[in-house]
Amino acid sequence: GLWRVVEVGFIIVFGVELALRVQADGCRRTFSDSWNLADAVLLVTGTMSLMVDTLNFSILRVARVLRLVRLVRLFRFLRPLYLLLQGSLESMRTLMWFVVIMIVVIYFFAVAAVSLFGKAEG
Repeated sequence: GLWRVVEVGFIIVFGVELALRVQADGCRRTFSDSWNLADAVLLVTGTMSLMVDTLNFSILRVARVLRLVRLVRLFRFLRPLYLLLQGSLESMRTLMWFVVIMIVVIYFFAVAAVSLFGKAEG
């Protein structure tokens, strides 16, 4: 169907892109970048997925989902979107530490309340 044609088209485009990158930069320099290595792995799994599409390999279907990782790569090229994502991640890190401190404070006051207002057993 149409999706298969689109998938084959994308695999061809990404394969040509990777081949040109290897030819321009050399194999060692190209694959020293983790994004290029991820592209190569996704290209190989996509090609394998097309070859054995008639068989039912669920692991390769999961590998298709991993191709969404390529979308994350767009953040490098779209600077404002990258800055927004970076700011969101930094604020989440800060927010996580705020939650940890609040849990400690709530625990402290809970222990103080139990010791002040709790009934002694005995």
